Amino acid sequence: MKRILQDGYYGPPATPHLLMHMQLYTDAVARTDYHVNVASSVHAPYFAPGVVLRSVVALNAAVAASSGAAAVPRLQKLRLSPWYVLLFRWDEACVVANSTTGGGLQWPLEHRKLGDSYRAFVLAATSMLGPKAMTAGVMAGLKPLSKNFSHVCAEHTM
Repeated sequence: MKRILQDGYYGPPATPHLLMHMQLYTDAVARTDYHVNVASSVHAPYFAPGVVLRSVVALNAAVAASSGAAAVPRLQKLRLSPWYVLLFRWDEACVVANSTTGGGLQWPLEHRKLGDSYRAFVLAATSMLGPKAMTAGVMAGLKPLSKNFSHVCAEHTM
């Protein structure tokens, strides 16, 4: 798998970070013994906020390591999926991010306010996937988030 990643779609700089991203979900699926399928909910046990937050951290590192490479847009597209999950599990993710101490997990998204992150997600997804990807059904699925748009994941201070 490592060789395919290095020589293929994402390139050598992103490989260690992508392997981490994939291992996080592999371990989570094994730990939860949850049957993964295409219709899995964002609330499936293997999408635990700690797993998804670390996944975004790994993908951010892959983007940074690949700076200027042709793979960057592909990595940014890949990052849309865990970002989408975090939008739905925002408050849980904030608790996890803020409970990690001593060199732990930092908030991996640009925005700390759900509404701002939602708008950035829609803009990024539309830009990367095209306007047809953001169908009425997809937008309707995201609509319940609007009731929590003011939720802020404040930085934890000790």
